[in-house]
Amino acid sequence: NEWDHGMSHLLLAHILLDDGSADEAGRELAAARRSYGERLSSMDEGFVAVEEARRALQSGDPDGAADLAREAIELLGNLSVPGELGEAYLVLARSYDETGRADRAETAYATAIDALRRQNGWHCELGRAYRWYGKFLRRAGRTEAAMEAFERAADLAPSNHDRPDGG
Repeated sequence: NEWDHGMSHLLLAHILLDDGSADEAGRELAAARRSYGERLSSMDEGFVAVEEARRALQSGDPDGAADLAREAIELLGNLSVPGELGEAYLVLARSYDETGRADRAETAYATAIDALRRQNGWHCELGRAYRWYGKFLRRAGRTEAAMEAFERAADLAPSNHDRPDGG
């Protein structure tokens, strides 16, 4: 099944990006597009665009990442799970942040966090959004707000008693 094959490449790209392996993720994203072929729905196209945006950001192309994130947001619209939309807004926020557009970054961070909060079970992604937002706030000199964002991120981290092995 080509669709399942494409999805497996997309999931591997996501994991590689979480690990900071942008080059390897790029190969997996290309393989995902080849596997999907013409059967790519708008929602699937949006999922791929989110990961391509994350890769562009990790590869030092914040403007390209912003373009891809906006494309993903348009493709996903209200069709997707809120978490995917949140991931796209997080890339957009970080892109704006890196290119000095603080007002736009703040709005995009807030939108990302709101979407990720609506997605059940995406604690890691929400924690990551709070950490990036905290760093943004700290650089802006808003120390108290930054600490609150960092505390929210810490609250989402799994504790040792949550692990199946107990430690």
